Amino acid sequence: MKKKVIKALVVLLAVSLVTMGFLPGEIAPGAYSNSDVSSESPPSLEENLKLLEEGMDIPMTVEPSAVVMNWSTEAHLIYSKATVAVLTTNFFAGVYTYNYFKGASTSILVTSPVVYYNHWTSAWVGCFNGNVWLQTGWVKEAGVGAKPRVFVQMNNWGYIQTWFFDQYPLTIGSYYAFRVFYTGTPYIWRAQIYYNGNWITLKDVYISNVSSIGPCSFAECYAADGTVEAGQLPRGMNIYGSIYNGSSWNTWTSAYSTVLKVIPPLNCLVRNPYYNIEYWGP
Repeated sequence: MKKKVIKALVVLLAVSLVTMGFLPGEIAPGAYSNSDVSSESPPSLEENLKLLEEGMDIPMTVEPSAVVMNWSTEAHLIYSKATVAVLTTNFFAGVYTYNYFKGASTSILVTSPVVYYNHWTSAWVGCFNGNVWLQTGWVKEAGVGAKPRVFVQMNNWGYIQTWFFDQYPLTIGSYYAFRVFYTGTPYIWRAQIYYNGNWITLKDVYISNVSSIGPCSFAECYAADGTVEAGQLPRGMNIYGSIYNGSSWNTWTSAYSTVLKVIPPLNCLVRNPYYNIEYWGP
């Protein structure tokens, strides 16, 4: 039975990234705390529209479900895409960049979502390029006693694999840093978690002919019936995003062309200069 559940989750994770189109205890150096999580109420529709008009362009020919952000100020920028008339099963809130780099990192708040049968919730960081990706973070599936689990997923040109790491239990309400990066060995990529004061390698994977791909940082919900239930995505954050250029890790800033992708009923608020993303569901 357990193998069937794991197999089902692997399939759902794979379908989610294809649908997308491109597809805690421990805190990394820099000391973040739960005080970094905003307690403010979600902005109204009118406030969202005002911010949208003041600070953002919407090049619909680039990607109908995304917004390219122009960071001319430190304003909080928010965007919620109109619902499309098709059954949506995968819901996203986060950012990615078209620029190619050799890694991405963020610290992710672990929450305790309410997950029903044929649903799951995840928060992760990764790199992508069409049918190629590597991502790591936590995921919680349905089931009595289910808890958020550390996972790694790779797509090597259509060959998809997912691994779980229950030897690294996560504490609800804490941040854990995750990262993926190119090792320098031909086509070998690495996924890591910062745990008990050390960077722990979760998995080294081979991705054919790929040494640079685009960073991304997301929260994600899967709902087979197209309905995100209340509590399926609690208010959470991926904070202190950084990008690896092959020799050093640099703050993820407006220097990189970055796209915000949100599928309602999820919402996302982004703060400069680290591309800290705060997200919540209905």
